Amino acid sequence: MSELQMQQSARAVSHRALVILTGLLIALVALLFRTQSLNGIERFDEFYHLLAAQGWLDTGAPTILDGQYTRTQLFTGAVKELFRLTGSETVATGRMLAVAAGALLPPVLFFWVRARAGWLAGLVVAALAILWPHGIEEAQTLRFYTWHVLFVTVGALAIFEMVEGRAGWGGLALLAFLAAIYLQITSVIAFAGVLLWLCLAHVLPWMWQHRMRWRLIGGTLVAAAAAGAAAWAAGILEALWAQYRWVPGWGELNQNNVTFYHKLLRDYYPMLWGLFPFAAIFAFVFRPRLASYAAVLFIVILVGQSFGGMKAARYLSYAMPFFFIVWALALAGLARALRGPVLAGLRPLDPTGHGWLAGVAVAVAALFALSVNPFFERSVDTLRGKPFLSWPVIDWYPLRDVVGDWAEAPYRVTTHELHTIAALGDFDALFSAGRLTELPPFTEFVTDPRTGRPVFGQPGSFATILRCHPEGLFVTETREWDKDLKTALMPVFDASGRRIAIRDKDGLLALHWSGAGVSEAACAALPG
Repeated sequence: MSELQMQQSARAVSHRALVILTGLLIALVALLFRTQSLNGIERFDEFYHLLAAQGWLDTGAPTILDGQYTRTQLFTGAVKELFRLTGSETVATGRMLAVAAGALLPPVLFFWVRARAGWLAGLVVAALAILWPHGIEEAQTLRFYTWHVLFVTVGALAIFEMVEGRAGWGGLALLAFLAAIYLQITSVIAFAGVLLWLCLAHVLPWMWQHRMRWRLIGGTLVAAAAAGAAAWAAGILEALWAQYRWVPGWGELNQNNVTFYHKLLRDYYPMLWGLFPFAAIFAFVFRPRLASYAAVLFIVILVGQSFGGMKAARYLSYAMPFFFIVWALALAGLARALRGPVLAGLRPLDPTGHGWLAGVAVAVAALFALSVNPFFERSVDTLRGKPFLSWPVIDWYPLRDVVGDWAEAPYRVTTHELHTIAALGDFDALFSAGRLTELPPFTEFVTDPRTGRPVFGQPGSFATILRCHPEGLFVTETREWDKDLKTALMPVFDASGRRIAIRDKDGLLALHWSGAGVSEAACAALPG
């Protein structure tokens, strides 16, 4: 090997080492942002994995009381294994699974975008991913959303590599998308975006250049129409549409709000969202294929989620990496185009003559532009330990102190079943009209298969419980009692003739009822 070849080899090794070290540094910074609230108060859905994993260790199945939580069972199983290996069954331990995927996403984006579009684009996309506020929140939530985002991103990037001639990426693309669909069925929307881009970037140009293009295009449209008609006649489209538009009772408020995600982006990224069309154009000029791919995927997911029934920030999360890619390409392209004129114009302000001060001035200006966006402030606040959620989350673990000697009441009703299990160990019935809408056939006292306990939503059904059980306990949050429950339930308690007492502390409310007399007819109307 010649001296020149040795020097080139050494430079290549040094360059690879620099790339890897940069990726590790990005992962560490992402980890720093995503570990400041690991011990924060649990959100409702987190208890499904927490309790089911604990039950799995005890019973050999993902049990919660007399039910089982089977959704994304592989994720719950991973939580169980983490508990077993660490000897810790806390929510902070379980959240480390979400942290892992959340910290992996920025370096994955950096490695891929840097390889495709250069260092600046790679660093910009990593910075946007690190400072993504909802990504920070989801990484500290004991749920599978960070893994869903990572799998969709890896699957989409792998498909792009495969289309670009690297067939070996096909296996990774398949595994990643299958994992994403397992976690969230909405992943098919991302796959639809991939198919649309393939049609626009490959199939249609091929058809247009073909001498029989009109026959090909016409035949394709006819075949698509025939397939759609057959699916409609078979009831397939109707069933898919019903699933796409379905929401539980608590989600009805935004079911038809097609501007939900537009407003979310506007509020968190006013500059980046408002200028996104220009960013897509600049990105396309810089890297046409990559920019068009990322833009199509982001837009398809955004539109698909906007017209779907369920709305929440976490349901758009798997679109955000492609939003960041578009902006990274746009800024890198603008920097390349404007570098010469800007440095030349600022040269009189730089006595060194090397352009360093001019570069620093441009970097500071860019950071200022980003910092005035709410997403930046919200993300930086997390480093100071400020909770991400803007509404108060009630800690239910002090419930036993609030309940006191009422904990031995023979019948327990709650409005928060999982919180009550965590705090008291058990309950007998859930009072929640919203939860009832999740449980076919949607009738009073239907059994929730996740807990094995009955659910009811009408105050009149509570009256039946009071007639059958002379003593019992009802627990809820003070704000819920003051807002709706007091008005709905106090007439029921008054009419029952039972004596009631209330304890209210730290946002939690416990109501104890007692009295004599049991209605056999009422007991016969209750399950079990």
